[in-house]
Amino acid sequence: MDRSEKVHYEETVSEYLEKKQLPEYFELLTRQLVLNQPDDPAQFLIDFLQTRRYARIIFITGIVED
Repeated sequence: MDRSEKVHYEETVSEYLEKKQLPEYFELLTRQLVLNQPDDPAQFLIDFLQTRRYARIIFITGIVED
């Protein structure tokens, strides 16, 4: 990979990370690992992510007319 390809690659990676807010996710996952110190970190992360997927709150607003 020459210099221009490397620069383009780094810019692409940086844009993607910021667009998808991945640094915040990495920080959250790292914090959970440090706080919980699981024996099996990989399984802990899998379980944590699966639990968060279903832990969403849905708000429905509006007026119901008869």
